[in-house]
Amino acid sequence: MNAEYNLVKRYNPAKLEEKAMLWYAAPAQRGVMGEDEAAQRATADTTLSKAEFKHAMEAASEKLIPLVVSGVSVTFGKIGKLRLSFGSEGVENISDFDPQTMIKNVKFVFTPSIELKNSLKNLSFELAGIVEDGVKYGTKQSYMKAKGILPDGSTTTQAILSGRDGATGSENSKGTRGSDYIVKGTGIMALGEDGVSDWRIGLTSVLDVTTYVTDISTNTANLVIFTIPNDLAEGQYTLTIETYFSPTGLRKEPIKLTAPFTLTLEL
Repeated sequence: MNAEYNLVKRYNPAKLEEKAMLWYAAPAQRGVMGEDEAAQRATADTTLSKAEFKHAMEAASEKLIPLVVSGVSVTFGKIGKLRLSFGSEGVENISDFDPQTMIKNVKFVFTPSIELKNSLKNLSFELAGIVEDGVKYGTKQSYMKAKGILPDGSTTTQAILSGRDGATGSENSKGTRGSDYIVKGTGIMALGEDGVSDWRIGLTSVLDVTTYVTDISTNTANLVIFTIPNDLAEGQYTLTIETYFSPTGLRKEPIKLTAPFTLTLEL
């Protein structure tokens, strides 16, 4: 038998303080089958009519429900048994017991039959969908495409995430002229239209004057290292990378990636 499941992103109950979210499997809810459809399914390939089945079920319910309530464990075909269960408060004096107020947690308990239990032994599980933020995606492929995730787990999202001064170690703040500046991100390779040559890494001043870097020592998808030009004036600069690179192939037109921080050069 096949059982369908959804992958749902939830907080890890064991690490709620860390707000760690993980993917969990949950049974795929496929709606509720009404009385008419249940009768139609049950009588398929039989000589029983749907009306006969519904009448039998109505008669069984009328006769069997009172038995369950009275304390009899009733067996329903090869599905299982149904019985009544409850607990109560305790009293020292038997005369003080009031069933109307002291009996608690009244409920029905279902015990699956051996046949029903055995149906779980050789289940195969099939993915029915991915659910995130209230949106369901029909397949893992459609989810990954919508989120820009590649088969190896990397992302098609391109962005500069951080920068570090190779001389002082300063993060996302200061740079030293004539020294390396280390940029990390996703899809940040400064790649030319030919797919081989380095492309533009620019430092734009507050006067909107851009100086392009000429000395690039490392140029990969997630790490770019270049030397800050010696002749740049003191001031604040915006770091940009223009590139034809894309994690899925070369672009027809370049995109410009802008750092989420301003680089300051001082004397």
